[in-house]
Amino acid sequence: MKQMKILAISHACVVDEYRSKFEMMTNDQNIDLKLMVPERSIEGFPVINPVPVISKSYSIVKEQTFFSKKIYMHFYPFLPFSFFRDNFDLIYIEEEPWSLAATEIIFLNQLNKNKVPVVFFTWQNLINPWKSSSLKKIFYRHIEQITLSKFNAAIAGSVEAAHVLRKKRFKGLIRVIPQFGIDPNRFQRLPVQNMADKLILKKPVIGFIGRLIPEKGIFILLEAFRKIKQECSLLVIGNGASAVDFKRYISKHGLGNKIHWIPSV
Repeated sequence: MKQMKILAISHACVVDEYRSKFEMMTNDQNIDLKLMVPERSIEGFPVINPVPVISKSYSIVKEQTFFSKKIYMHFYPFLPFSFFRDNFDLIYIEEEPWSLAATEIIFLNQLNKNKVPVVFFTWQNLINPWKSSSLKKIFYRHIEQITLSKFNAAIAGSVEAAHVLRKKRFKGLIRVIPQFGIDPNRFQRLPVQNMADKLILKKPVIGFIGRLIPEKGIFILLEAFRKIKQECSLLVIGNGASAVDFKRYISKHGLGNKIHWIPSV
C-alpha cells in the first residue's frame, strides 16, 4: 500500500509535548509525515535546537519565516520548494484561517495542478476577535473569507469554535478535537506545601499561566489586580511579545513587591 504523504505546519509544535500526536500518527506504517516549524521564535514560543531525528516516515523541518514577531503575520518564504517538490497527499496547518501562513498554503494549492485536501485547526470562538474600527479587521476578515472558501475541512478546538465556523459560512467538514493538551503521566501534580512562603508571596495568591500578549488578557488582569485593596499576591508564569510592556506596567504602578514573575518553567 502506498504511503500517504502529509505536510503538517505548526508554530506551536516547537514544544515537544505538542508533537506527541504526530509521533502516534506515524506509528501507522502507511503515513509519511513532514512537520514544518519556524526556525525563529514566534511571539515567545521557543525554537527546536537541535532538531530531533525521529524516523524515515516522520521528519521535523525548521524553516525560515518572515514577520516572525507576530503569529498571524508570519509565513514561510521557502515553502513553495517543498510544496511542489514533495507531492503531498494532504496538508494540515495549525494556524488560524486569517493568518498569512494559512493564506500561503491556500495560494500554493491553487497553483498546484493536482490540488490536495487542506485541513486547518482553530481555537477561535469569537465571531469578531479584532477591534471593530481597525484596518486590521478589514485585512484579516478579507483573508479569512478567501481561505474558508478553499479549505476542505477543519478541526475545531471546542464546540464553540465549530459554531463560529458555521456562522462564518464555512461549508467544509468540521470535527471537534481539542488539541495541545498534556500527558498526565508526564506532568503530575507535585507537593507544593510552603511554595508561597518560598516565593515570598502573600496569601491569597492569584495565578496566571500563559503567553504575555494582550489577547491572553494579561493587562486586563493587571488592571483588576491593581484595584484590589486587600493584601494578596499575583504569580505570573509565562513570556511573550508583551513582556517589556508587562514589566513597564508593573514598574509604573509600583506593583513590584506584589507580583512575582517566572518567565518559563
